[in-house]
Amino acid sequence: MHTYLARRLLQMIPVLLLVTMTIFFIIRVKGDPVAQLAPVDLLTPEEIAELRHAYGFDRPIYVQYAEFLRGLMRGDFGTSFRYRTPALPLVVERLPKTMELAGAAGLLAWVLALPLGIISAVKRNSLIDLVATTASVLGRALPNFWLGIIFILVFAVVLGWLPVSGSDTPAHLVLPAATLGVGLATTLTRLIRSSMLEVIRQDYITTARSKGVAEPTVLTRHALRNGLIPVLTVFGLQSAWLMGGVVVVEQVFAWPGMGQLMVKAVLTRDMSIVQAGVFVFAVIVLGVNLAIDLLYTVLDPRIRYG
Repeated sequence: MHTYLARRLLQMIPVLLLVTMTIFFIIRVKGDPVAQLAPVDLLTPEEIAELRHAYGFDRPIYVQYAEFLRGLMRGDFGTSFRYRTPALPLVVERLPKTMELAGAAGLLAWVLALPLGIISAVKRNSLIDLVATTASVLGRALPNFWLGIIFILVFAVVLGWLPVSGSDTPAHLVLPAATLGVGLATTLTRLIRSSMLEVIRQDYITTARSKGVAEPTVLTRHALRNGLIPVLTVFGLQSAWLMGGVVVVEQVFAWPGMGQLMVKAVLTRDMSIVQAGVFVFAVIVLGVNLAIDLLYTVLDPRIRYG
């Protein structure tokens, strides 16, 4: 296990390097960064050249990237143009709020998807199966921002049950978490249903039933435990979708997390914050996938990592 864990951690390094390289060059090919630091039409050519030299933009792009990598080894992503402070601490400061929202959305998705997926598989072709399947397809087709706006109109404006924006109380978490969680639950529901349909046809399920094992025990202890393995695999892949959805939902609900900070950084071309934010998001996604790989051994003791 320790060897496998060390190997997986080492495999993350080239992935993170590729992420940093991609975002580094994409940001810089979109134009002159100096134009975002000061009104260049009001500066003299000498002042523009001095400003470009001060930030190192006058050096070759490969030299800039080498300097960026050296700073990355120290946890230094540069200084924010807008806030005039190091970028990484700004991102990390917003990280707990983002993780709170993503965690609540993920928990809500599983709470909705598990019973719906199991019941749909057990009651195949019934009315509840038809309703759950139809809702899953429709929910997956709806974009996060549109669903968030609908939730705001219904539950905040018309009914007045929940606040529209902010993060002061637990009630502020409900609408953004529901916006993210419902979209993820639609995918998980269909996966759990299809996985359960395959598992409950296996011989060991028939044997357990023939021995008189109670149906709830057959479904939860035998069928669901094995059926969750492919679902968890897809959930790991969906963690990237969840992090992307966080960026949009935080903007819609004015949730003070990393997503909102990064949207503002993109609009102002605050490169340091964008680079630090993308890097942290990549670490989170890789960490979730690693945790899911390790969870396989809990669900199926036959799985061993050498």
